[in-house]
Amino acid sequence: MVDRLRSKGARVVPEEPIDFDGGRYAFVHPGSTHGLLIELLEMREGQ
Repeated sequence: MVDRLRSKGARVVPEEPIDFDGGRYAFVHPGSTHGLLIELLEMREGQ
């Protein structure tokens, strides 16, 4: 999903999603969404 958002011109921070025990996450910068900060969360299988 991160690559697809970037291809549409969205600024995703950090550059690579951050790993944590249950999966990984990143944010869409508010400058790309008219002031709204969006958190992207991808859970691992079985979580």
